[in-house]
Amino acid sequence: MEQQFSIIDIFCGIGGMSKGFLDAGYQVKEAIDLDKEKVSIYNSIFGENIAKCQDICSSNE
Repeated sequence: MEQQFSIIDIFCGIGGMSKGFLDAGYQVKEAIDLDKEKVSIYNSIFGENIAKCQDICSSNE
């Protein structure tokens, strides 16, 4: 059984890093960015709502 690695893409922007990891066989569990417009573009590119707009420095969930 082949092990699949997972990542969380912080500062994801529109998904360039996620695309590279997906192409390399990784699974993107979550993507986070502070820019709402970029998160919207990310989600439209990848067809899923895995990206969310959040400040990673805040303790609020």
